[in-house]
Amino acid sequence: MTFPQFYSLMKYIAENNGPYGSNDQRPSVRYVDPVIDMRTMEVFAIDIRCSGSADVSFTTVNEFHNHPLSLEQRIREFLDARVV
Repeated sequence: MTFPQFYSLMKYIAENNGPYGSNDQRPSVRYVDPVIDMRTMEVFAIDIRCSGSADVSFTTVNEFHNHPLSLEQRIREFLDARVV
């Protein structure tokens, strides 16, 4: 994920899933921890810490290397899921 894509994702999280932007049916994100490859200057993993639920990690390495959805798409899919 490039820095402009990461910025776009952060903006999306702040507007829809941040502590002041989420509603009762979306995960409320408290912290986002990117992991950046300094060789390529790309974000290759992101840890999301939510209020009242377990931490979730997303990556593009190992078994997720050839995943059909991009890192950003997988994170947005998680963020758009309704909390039961």
